Amino acid sequence: MSRVSAIHHVNIPIRDVERTKAWYQRVFDAEIKEHPRQLELYLGSSELHCHLAKDPVFLETNHYAVEITDWDEMMSHLKKEDIPFDGDRVPGIRDYDGHHYAYIRDPDGNLIELMNHPK
Repeated sequence: MSRVSAIHHVNIPIRDVERTKAWYQRVFDAEIKEHPRQLELYLGSSELHCHLAKDPVFLETNHYAVEITDWDEMMSHLKKEDIPFDGDRVPGIRDYDGHHYAYIRDPDGNLIELMNHPK
């Protein structure tokens, strides 16, 4: 059994606090956690910490993943909000365990994997 009970937060680089805050609230209904030095958002039971970076580096494989409760609702929401999927990575179902997945990018280019593990 792991000594870790959960991932508390992920820290990502951003270029614009207000743009990032608005995007995460619009796409994920993120809640703001007040912090004097950086943008912090609640995503479910975890946090996303955002720090300003003049020239952030985005590697193709760097990403974080979020579990989506209602997959169909989220896909409809992304379409309504005109949020594109990343490149040629179309939503799909993993053959090894049957979970749904899709990839999107935030306004700063951070890659986000959306996942849904059906019960």
